[in-house]
Amino acid sequence: MSSGIGIVFDRDVPQGFGRVVLDEIFASEYAAKAGMILKLLDLLQQHKLIPDQEEETKMRLCLDEALVNAVKHGNKFDAAKKVHITMYVDGRRWGLRVEDEGAGFDPATIPNPDDPESLLLERGRGVLIIKSFMDQVHYYDKGNRVLMIRTVAAAGA
Repeated sequence: MSSGIGIVFDRDVPQGFGRVVLDEIFASEYAAKAGMILKLLDLLQQHKLIPDQEEETKMRLCLDEALVNAVKHGNKFDAAKKVHITMYVDGRRWGLRVEDEGAGFDPATIPNPDDPESLLLERGRGVLIIKSFMDQVHYYDKGNRVLMIRTVAAAGA
């Protein structure tokens, strides 16, 4: 897993990822988000990147958190604003870039979930979940673009 979350300024295809399998834009609406999650999970299945039910559950949760963050926190449910999704596949490794049209945020301001004062806060858990289940998490530009990377072991490995 990534040792930390920070903002980077790289707009290119992630190193080692030359194959884009999805590049789409959708409106900032929960209905559109739900359809996109199904499409992304289907692509992961097609590329044999979900070896078991546990992995599917983890990835469904990560995808949902990333897209909720873009729709709710980034674009503030403004259907006129769009969310841009790009999925990359490279063998057993895949990446998902999610970009919204919001003001962004500084990932360093997310409360520490181990701090007792943070337990009742209603923010920061989605980023923590993504960071926990993905191998790498990078925030770009002003914090309105995230790249999540996962390497999946083959089934039975």
